[in-house]
Parts: sequence; structure tokens; C-alpha cells
Amino acid sequence: MTKCEQAQKGVDELLDRLDEMMIEAEDPANELQKNQSKSMSIKMRINIVQIIRCIMHYSLHMGGFRAEVAPLKRLSYREDQLSIELEGEEIEEDEKRADEELEILGSVGFKNAKEPYVKFPEAIGKID
Repeated sequence: MTKCEQAQKGVDELLDRLDEMMIEAEDPANELQKNQSKSMSIKMRINIVQIIRCIMHYSLHMGGFRAEVAPLKRLSYREDQLSIELEGEEIEEDEKRADEELEILGSVGFKNAKEPYVKFPEAIGKID
């Protein structure tokens, strides 16, 4: 499996996971939601942010944007505050979470790669 196929498979998994969450959330008889530590809305927020970040990272890897793209602003996943801004100890947790979000892309997510990270256009330019 190529790096691109692995990255696409990761994005597909995230989309499937979101689809499953939506089905689960629509079921009023679902007792599992009541006993979980994170609410369904927070789980969906986490998954959607991960999908967006992975698509952005993969597009940057492929050289898919003409102009520089601003990074996605990091959001709080806490429900006990009104703001979506990161605060206090969550800032430290978020640094680790940001790296972990891209791991589903495989080596394109470069934090877990066995090889050094090279953007696709640069890699093509090195081929003689």
C-alpha cells in the first residue's frame, strides 16, 4: 500500500467513524450514550476536527493548495466551560493530541514515520 493509499484509508476510517456516531446519536433508545465519559457532541467535535486536520495535512503534502493555508485553530474539548479556547492544563494535553490526530494518515502524518517527511512535489522533483 502506498503512502497516499494509506492516508486515504485513514481519512475513510474517520468518515466511517463519524457516520457510525451519527447513527448512534439518532437512536433515542441508545442507553450507551448516557454511561459514557464524553458526550456524543464532544466525540463528534473531536472526530470532525481530526478529519479536517488530516485532509488539510494530506492536501499540503500533495501540494494541493496554491497559497499558504493557515493552520486550523485548536479547540477545547471540555464541556464545563463556555469558551472553546484552550485553557490551562488542556494546552499541554493538546500538543500531544495534535500529533496523535495525524497518526491515522500513516507515514504522511510524519510524526510516526520511519522515513523522513518529504512533501510529494519535492519527492517527485528528486526522481531522475
